[in-house]
Amino acid sequence: MKFYLVFALGILLQLVSLFVGAQNQVNENGYNKFYGVDGKLESEGYMIQNKPEGIWKTYYKNGRIRTIGKRTNFKLDSIWCFYNEKGFLTSRITYQDDVRNGYTWQYNEEGILQEKVNFVNNEKEGEYITYYPSGNIKLEAQYINNRLNKKAVEYADDDGRKITLLTYKDDLIISKQVINRYNNKGEKQGSWIFYYDNGNKQMEGNYTKDVKNGIFKYYDKNGNLTEVIRYVNGVAQLEDEETATLKLSYTYYPNATVKSSGAYSNGKKVGSWRYYDESGNLISSELYDRGILIGEGLIDAQGFYQGYWKHYYETGELKSEGNYIDGKKDGPWKFYFLDGTIEQTGYYKLDKETGTWKLYYENGNIRREEEYNNGLEDGESIEYDIEGNVIAKGAFVEGEKDGPWINKLNDFTEKGTFIDGEPTGTWLFSYENGRPAFKGEFLNGIPIGKHEYYHANGTLSAEGKYSGGRKKGDWRWYDKEGKIYLVIRYKQGKEIKINGVKVRQGTDIPEIKEINID
Repeated sequence: MKFYLVFALGILLQLVSLFVGAQNQVNENGYNKFYGVDGKLESEGYMIQNKPEGIWKTYYKNGRIRTIGKRTNFKLDSIWCFYNEKGFLTSRITYQDDVRNGYTWQYNEEGILQEKVNFVNNEKEGEYITYYPSGNIKLEAQYINNRLNKKAVEYADDDGRKITLLTYKDDLIISKQVINRYNNKGEKQGSWIFYYDNGNKQMEGNYTKDVKNGIFKYYDKNGNLTEVIRYVNGVAQLEDEETATLKLSYTYYPNATVKSSGAYSNGKKVGSWRYYDESGNLISSELYDRGILIGEGLIDAQGFYQGYWKHYYETGELKSEGNYIDGKKDGPWKFYFLDGTIEQTGYYKLDKETGTWKLYYENGNIRREEEYNNGLEDGESIEYDIEGNVIAKGAFVEGEKDGPWINKLNDFTEKGTFIDGEPTGTWLFSYENGRPAFKGEFLNGIPIGKHEYYHANGTLSAEGKYSGGRKKGDWRWYDKEGKIYLVIRYKQGKEIKINGVKVRQGTDIPEIKEINID
């Protein structure tokens, strides 16, 4: 019986071999299709003089396209596209005369664009752009001689504003300026720079909780400095040398008492304007920025905001409203989006947040609920996505995360414990499918013990140990099939062997991404 089975198997293999050989007969000047031993199409395209020419395609065993591109004079030419087995585009590479010349686009495993970079003769040269998963630009930079050089800009995902100004030299960041950032209340905080459509600066200065403080510089569209004004708590300081161009203005009642007082700069109202009754009593105040009303309420003789105030966007819409005591927010406050819907609500006690604060999305859904005490987050905090699903939950104690926390970031979830704001104990990350992505321990934010990383299919991606925050011993990296492809031995955090070969000082170490998110 065994004899007949072996004989039959031999005949079958011969038939398959004959079939594949027949399928793979080469047309030296014409169209060809090549098949694997399983009879499935592996590649197809034209040949001239037995060399590939024109459009060529290759395929995975599941029948999906693997690569498609063009050859001219037998050399790689124009844009070649590469796909993964799921059918998603992973890269597009521009070739000329068999080398990269032009843009290369890289995508993640779901086909979402991650970066674009220009090549000249196989080296990075010129424009380099990275992208958020949303498709919005994250970073714009420049390559010179295959290294990042000169100025770069990082952008916010939500509205595209510039948030970081960088300068590179030979791939190293030599200067970094954080700008145009909001605090967790959505208020302007720190350095802000506004730009004209032509890219030139329009205005720059510093904000404290959405209020101008310090020197502000204003420019025309050609980049020429036109004004310098110093602000204290949003009020222009009229007697500063920097604001000497301001012109004071007064109007009077028939009995010669002052009716209004304020200042102009280049013909536009700036700073605080005060209005009085005929007896000289202050009845109202307005706050202007280059002719635009940005607030109204009362400003006393010492320059403090008092009582009920309204603040406005530069386009005239109500931005916030609430009460002041001696220039400090006190009592309930409301903040609004440009369309008039509520952005956030909460209470202040002499300029410090207290009690429950609620932040909203523009569609009216709650964004975050948090508790404050004496200006610090203190108590439970819950954050939601725009559809109302919880994406972060935990507690603060005197401004620091403390106790169990859960965070959902993109397609995976983090669970662990904070003590005094630092991760402590075992932390678990999991993919959207519930499988583990990471498991490891921390002590006061320092990694300790064994750390494990996983592919989305559940197989181990990397593993190793930490001692006092430094990697030690053998760290192993695995492919999706569970096969080891890299072993690095560490001693006090330094690589001493790669795949069994000793590392000499100055040897380039391959970059390893510790969390391999599939």
